Amino acid sequence: MFEAVIFDMDGVLIDSQHLHYKSDIDALSKAGAKASLRDVTPYAGVAAFDRFSAYKKNFKINLSVEELLRLQVETLSIAFGRGELVPIDGIPELLEFLRARKKRTALASSSSNELIETVLTKTKLKNYFEIAISGEDVPSGKPSPDIFLRAAQMLGVLPASCAVIEDSPNGILAAKRAGMTCFAYRSAEAPPEGFWQADLTVGDYSKLYDRLA
Repeated sequence: MFEAVIFDMDGVLIDSQHLHYKSDIDALSKAGAKASLRDVTPYAGVAAFDRFSAYKKNFKINLSVEELLRLQVETLSIAFGRGELVPIDGIPELLEFLRARKKRTALASSSSNELIETVLTKTKLKNYFEIAISGEDVPSGKPSPDIFLRAAQMLGVLPASCAVIEDSPNGILAAKRAGMTCFAYRSAEAPPEGFWQADLTVGDYSKLYDRLA
């Protein structure tokens, strides 16, 4: 049924969304804004520039968005550098399953190109993906469909023949706006809100085999 499968990265390939939340809060703190988890969770999956543009407005920060992004990159690099990055359970097996069935695969993440490269190298998953696209590479980030449409274009397949695996409401919305089927991965810790737009929500990647075969 599907010619290609497009993966998000944070929260889909690796359990790293909590590191993004912490780095955002730390960066905002350095900018003089006191933010909490409640302030940053609604922006899960949103491209960094768009996210920090919203933070700048919400907290009335004098620094430019570019300056805020530099702070965020510093805090995030520290967070990712401190620990070993490992794939979420079931991801290597799912990627092998797709490879055996000759499915096209792409990575489409709101994270920076630098961070994507770090994650794919450290997890040894790089060779599973034909292409990797960052939110930096498209005009508008998630929940805009741009990144998924670009992935389909680069793979040379129609959006309707693509399945997307996402873990955030913004990412799910972007996939649906692109005219793609979206399978949501929800960890045990993730709140249930925002997953209703997905075509299917799972907590175990083995449950996708029949859908992606």
